[in-house]
Amino acid sequence: MYFRSNVSGKPKDEIFEKIKLLGRLYDYTMVEDRDAPFEFQSFLDKYDSDRNTHDRIEMLKRPCHELLSDCSCQSQKRNCSDLFVTELTMEGHCCVFNYISQSTSSLSEILYELKF
Repeated sequence: MYFRSNVSGKPKDEIFEKIKLLGRLYDYTMVEDRDAPFEFQSFLDKYDSDRNTHDRIEMLKRPCHELLSDCSCQSQKRNCSDLFVTELTMEGHCCVFNYISQSTSSLSEILYELKF
């Protein structure tokens, strides 16, 4: 990720500290400075206008295969990437299990994909 800290005059460490605010997009109860999220958004609008908040969160997310190491389903060891998908939720990007996408037409299709 590249922020133009030399253009904004803000130290890189300060910018990365403010990025934590992106994890609190709808719940600011843990933020001491209630104006901080809005000030950071103004900063992003000015110095990082080629991306929106969704793009930034997408860039910062950790893929499920980096977060999950050992998975099993019906007592069979499985590749975690076959069982979990990354979905954007109200909490941010989450590794979701047992998610039926709108494009999946039936339960048998899901079981076939999982080879059960």
